[in-house]
Amino acid sequence: MKKLIALMTAFLFLFGCATTIIKSKPSGAEVYIDKKLVGKTPYTFSSTAPAASKWMVTLKMEGYNDDIGQIKKNHPDWGAIILGCFFLWPLLWWADFPPEYNFEMEKIESKPTDLPTKPQVAPPEKPTTSPPVTSSTVVTVTWTSANIRSGAGNEFPIVATVNKGDRLTIIGERGEWFNVRSEDGKEGWIKSGVVK
Repeated sequence: MKKLIALMTAFLFLFGCATTIIKSKPSGAEVYIDKKLVGKTPYTFSSTAPAASKWMVTLKMEGYNDDIGQIKKNHPDWGAIILGCFFLWPLLWWADFPPEYNFEMEKIESKPTDLPTKPQVAPPEKPTTSPPVTSSTVVTVTWTSANIRSGAGNEFPIVATVNKGDRLTIIGERGEWFNVRSEDGKEGWIKSGVVK
């Protein structure tokens, strides 16, 4: 009896170990077998588990979606199963994997929000002025210095710089911007908060 057990155990280790190669495209993906990291593709997996055993395989790679699949030992033929059940149970281990499992990884698609956006710059508008205000509407610059721009917005080029105490005549208005004329005749737009 001891000899029979020893013979069966030897048979199990000689014929029960099966191997397969797990490959991915592209190569170099991390291989997780039943959620445990075991290496990178191409990875050789071997097992002495009985026929029909299954393992969950997850492949991970930066820039690619995770690929999840399954590998399993094929069933031996029915004759071996019947013999294994009734006479030689080690025949149940006599099963093999396919030579290799190939996984094709899918690249993560960029979402429109992930793409770098080019700053949108509005084209300079031609300054439009309100009907002229009476020449008596004069304001004084209250900041140390302020910029007069070619349009009503910070994106427009600077046409002149004025200093605290300079007097400007208002000739138009748009939102929080005044269309002004300086004492030396230069015209442009200035933020209403820098004058009084």
